[in-house]
Amino acid sequence: MPRIALGIVHYRDSDAVNELLESTRNWSRRPEHVVVADNSRDYVASPGTAAPEVIRMSNNAGYGAAANEIFRSFAGRADYVLLMTQDATLDPGSLERLHALLESHNDAAVAVPYLRYRSGPERVFSTGGIITKMSRTLHPEQGAPVATVKHRSPHDIAWGDGACLLLRLSALDQVGGFDESYFLYVEEVDLQYRLSRAGWKILADPQAWGAQEPGAYSLYYKYRNLTYFSSKHSELHPWPWLLALPKDVFRMIRLGRPSEFWRALAGLADKKRGRMGPNRKLNPA
Repeated sequence: MPRIALGIVHYRDSDAVNELLESTRNWSRRPEHVVVADNSRDYVASPGTAAPEVIRMSNNAGYGAAANEIFRSFAGRADYVLLMTQDATLDPGSLERLHALLESHNDAAVAVPYLRYRSGPERVFSTGGIITKMSRTLHPEQGAPVATVKHRSPHDIAWGDGACLLLRLSALDQVGGFDESYFLYVEEVDLQYRLSRAGWKILADPQAWGAQEPGAYSLYYKYRNLTYFSSKHSELHPWPWLLALPKDVFRMIRLGRPSEFWRALAGLADKKRGRMGPNRKLNPA
């Protein structure tokens, strides 16, 4: 039987990781191996439970770097990796469904569940993402009632949210895993775009569900990384940051974060200078 492993990206919230690990006891298909990539070097397993393998990252290297270490740790002992962030959950039967989907589609590299908001489980967070002609990366049904989702059977998507991805390791070997330059934001879009360009399918299953609560990332990473993504792939239209900036700045002012205007401009400047990876002023090691 194909082997499934679970990899969790952790940053400063041991309780969330332990809660996720505890929930796997109720899954209809459980992973054979579990690894936690510890970006903050402070993960502590729950007392009295089987502790997972832990990779202590040398610094806060970001989502992509942590995920790549997880993939390397499973080389030769897993066929699929369920990659999750600590804030994500997965319904009990969902891993079994996602695994069956990849087993029945040899041309698919990634299978993802639909995601709800953890803070509002009646609302959709993602049913799979799209990349528009203007290189925008969107969740089309975000915020819609769960009952109104349009698909009822598995379907092709451009990309699934990095909170929960079931990945075929042989496909990752072909494209080289995550581009660690992003640090966070857009790196899962880039990976799945490269997989698609290599001929692999990305699938979403409306009968598999999970949940997450998206984080509040700085506009620095949005503006730097989306301009990097669209310039990295020359067939894409350059991301129109000038059109996005007024709307984003107005939103940030309403949230009491007016300094994000300057961080967006700093992100654009750093991309032009080739300064990628973590911004240590925003994300200390």
